[in-house]
Amino acid sequence: MLMFDSVLSRALILSAGVITLCASVAAQSRIVVDANNGPGTHFTALPPAIAAAKDGDLVLVRPGRYAPFSTSKALDVVAELGAVIDSGSTSGPLSITDLKVGQRFVLAGFILDFTYIDVARCRGLVTLTGLATNKIDSSRNALYLRECADVVIHGCALKFVQFSRSSVRASDCIFAHSGIASLVGTPGVRLYSSDLSLTASKVVGGDGTGHGAAWAAIIVSPDTGQGSRASNVRVFGDAMTSLVGGVYSGFQQMPAIQDFSAQATLELDPRVSLVGGVQGFTKTTNAKRLSLSVGYSFVGQTANLRLVRSSQQVAAIFVSTHRNKIPLAGLGDWYLEPSLQFVAAAHAFGSNDAFEAHLGLPNAPSLQGLAIGYQAIGIDRGALELSNPVLQVLR
Repeated sequence: MLMFDSVLSRALILSAGVITLCASVAAQSRIVVDANNGPGTHFTALPPAIAAAKDGDLVLVRPGRYAPFSTSKALDVVAELGAVIDSGSTSGPLSITDLKVGQRFVLAGFILDFTYIDVARCRGLVTLTGLATNKIDSSRNALYLRECADVVIHGCALKFVQFSRSSVRASDCIFAHSGIASLVGTPGVRLYSSDLSLTASKVVGGDGTGHGAAWAAIIVSPDTGQGSRASNVRVFGDAMTSLVGGVYSGFQQMPAIQDFSAQATLELDPRVSLVGGVQGFTKTTNAKRLSLSVGYSFVGQTANLRLVRSSQQVAAIFVSTHRNKIPLAGLGDWYLEPSLQFVAAAHAFGSNDAFEAHLGLPNAPSLQGLAIGYQAIGIDRGALELSNPVLQVLR
């Protein structure tokens, strides 16, 4: 039986990994943004800091309230706890556009007040982690992705997200309806011509209260414009993943997931919790997959890892920095830096479907803001399987 416990995992990270990881983050130029102008501050406002940053820079944002920004640069923009992006009366967007192939943009840790995130025409990797909707005054999407080739979302709590002609992998998220009874209701997630892979997340559709309409948790809508195609939805995990349709007039249960396009496909793990069922897909496949869930990663604290198997299997979870994905023929996409990979945990499954491990992270403040990733490899009767990637930031 192959087994690396959390003690060995912690030793690997602390001894071999911390020096290499520190060197990796040190290679980035750091720009400190602090609304209170504390020691080491470079800018007190976020938009001019983004304007001054160069591709590859790390922008660290201290607690405070900041206006949204627009950029096409390859940056890591990381908030400390208590940093809020507030559009005020303008309800304006935070815009990330036209990222080139091979580039990466990271946005991490912000609370959003009256602000929506607009990500458009990005061909590189966009990582969104630890973002949360706080105040919202309309049924506008908290997150709108348009024509994006590769978006990985982790640990976000957002009200009403919409993906159009994009490829998205989300884990450990909560996607809810807008929650404003006086407005037309919304689903938790709406797709147009998009690929969505969802793991260890909860999605909730709007109830038919006030003037609102009841909706499914996930809706696939028709897309008749040039370049439209069939959407593909994949939902994995166990009961930690749940899709809950809204309820109309207090009694009519809406579907958990619904296809209005008449051409979408669905791959669904039978262990997932559904309230409202499935409706409208041209093809639905039930399949168990290797899926990974990871809590937030803070320096000097413990990361909680949870792996759900597909079948009888031996699996290992790796941790590393991440830069861009590597396509592996016949397997899928690998997101971790090959030269910096370390075993976080490994396990041979017995009768249980899930395996949990706890990984101690180095107490090294210099690692704050480092973009890291977790991904698992499973082996079943000689065949390899990759889990979903979990990409986040050390905070």
